Amino acid sequence: MSFSDFAVAIRINTPDGKIVVVEEPSKPAPMYKKFPGGGSENNETPEEAAARETEEETGLIFLPDQFRLVTTVQKRGHKLHFFEVDTDDLGDLKKIGDEGEIISIADPGVMFSQSFLPPQRYMCEKVYR
Repeated sequence: MSFSDFAVAIRINTPDGKIVVVEEPSKPAPMYKKFPGGGSENNETPEEAAARETEEETGLIFLPDQFRLVTTVQKRGHKLHFFEVDTDDLGDLKKIGDEGEIISIADPGVMFSQSFLPPQRYMCEKVYR
């Protein structure tokens, strides 16, 4: 499968009610906060892609069956599967992802701010408000 088949975005909930977000300095300005995620590879299921992307970008390891599908939306020629997963251990959380992403912990309210990636912000407004 290729990116045009589907992509994933993952809301990782921390034990203290916050979320894990990433920023990608390699992307053109402005630099937005967003959920970890990316395109599918090698005939993955959406849950397998979520597990791989989460590990690559954050260092956190989950099994595919730990992800809860929140919604699927059609997005510019491919589907975006939006998942949630809870963690009680942030010990392996990276500061920098495999592709240079900056990893941080944020209040969930950031999902509705202008500093959050607009397509993901709009999706959050529909799902969580």
